Amino acid sequence: MPSTTSKRTPATGLALAIILGFLLFAIVAWVLIVAGLSRKEWVTGTQVNGTSVDVGLFRECKGDSCYYTGTDMNIEIWRAAAAFFVIGVILLSVAIIMALVCLCFLRLLIWTKVVLSIANLCFTIGIVLIPIGFTYLDDQCPGSGNQSQCGLICDGTGRMDFFSLCSPFKVGAALWVLIAGIFVLFLGSIILSCLQTFTYTVTSEEQ
Repeated sequence: MPSTTSKRTPATGLALAIILGFLLFAIVAWVLIVAGLSRKEWVTGTQVNGTSVDVGLFRECKGDSCYYTGTDMNIEIWRAAAAFFVIGVILLSVAIIMALVCLCFLRLLIWTKVVLSIANLCFTIGIVLIPIGFTYLDDQCPGSGNQSQCGLICDGTGRMDFFSLCSPFKVGAALWVLIAGIFVLFLGSIILSCLQTFTYTVTSEEQ
């Protein structure tokens, strides 16, 4: 019985350290992802007519005119991406709360991993859909209604395409921040996945 107690004490300490490490990465990822989603600098450039353009998922500026795109987006595939991102942020928030609870109740760990895996899947799908939607940015805007995420003017005979932007446009800082946040979250998920192997090893030793 004394030997079992000696093995169990460091197990709890290391498990808590792993969870705290995950929480650090997850919170940083949450901040970066929300910051990236809320900014407008996803696609940036200055058109040949001198108009500076910043296109984001939820915000856009053309010259001095800035507005929120809301749910009325002209790029349908970006609308789907927005849904995946919103679901991902909600699930990541839930996973962070569940990880905090795991500090006291480790048995909740498996459900934390399930929620986190779904959040990672949502972010992965969302970030893949964004460059697919690049090809629609230079489409003509509708005659009335929302004029966002359309009508960008390329230099010369260039055109927008899947996964590529025409000159003078480039990927902006906000999109890189979002990608960095998703990458940090993946690193945090790897840290949390180590806890399963560690718990299994300790349980086997105790038996």
